[in-house]
Amino acid sequence: MMEVASMNMTSNQTDSQAAAPSAPVIHDDRDETAVDSDEADPSEQRGVFDLGVDPDVPLRPEHRTWILQQLELLAPLLPSPIESVRIRVVGDRSMTNMHIRSHGIDEPTDVLTWPAPGNGPRLDGDIAVCIDQGFRNIESVRHGIEKELLLYCLHGILHLAGYDDQSEEDHRLMHAEEDRLLESIGVGSIFNPGSGLSGDHAR
Repeated sequence: MMEVASMNMTSNQTDSQAAAPSAPVIHDDRDETAVDSDEADPSEQRGVFDLGVDPDVPLRPEHRTWILQQLELLAPLLPSPIESVRIRVVGDRSMTNMHIRSHGIDEPTDVLTWPAPGNGPRLDGDIAVCIDQGFRNIESVRHGIEKELLLYCLHGILHLAGYDDQSEEDHRLMHAEEDRLLESIGVGSIFNPGSGLSGDHAR
């Protein structure tokens, strides 16, 4: 695993302290609803988003479809073109297991991100997002779980693109870019500064 990005860290563990096992398989059920762009110029192909959902995760099919639609709208606006980004919606147990393997932290988190080996100018990697953490975070806001999960997906994608949020300034810039992108597709800003979202990485 080249990188693990987490938006809700409470530990002081740093990048260099985190373990780096291989990325878990979070994309073993590709389906026909993955987002693709067949009409684009091959040199500018936006690539594929694959959004898988664990069987025990209570994500409505219409919410999954909506998230994929928004990702497709975001693709041409991202700082780098997409090669293949595989996203998995998981629950607390799976996220905690991955968090233990990546950082040695026995608790769930919002987002974990693994760039593919050799991840270059075209974004390629795996992202896990935790629906249970999402439900907890939206208790104090006025948007639904689908928007919260879209934020987590975008946060992971920006980590694949090289964004970091370890310092206060980087944190501000990363979330400002999230807001800019979400506003540009008509969703509007989602990030709630009071939610405790932050970031950590394992390289």
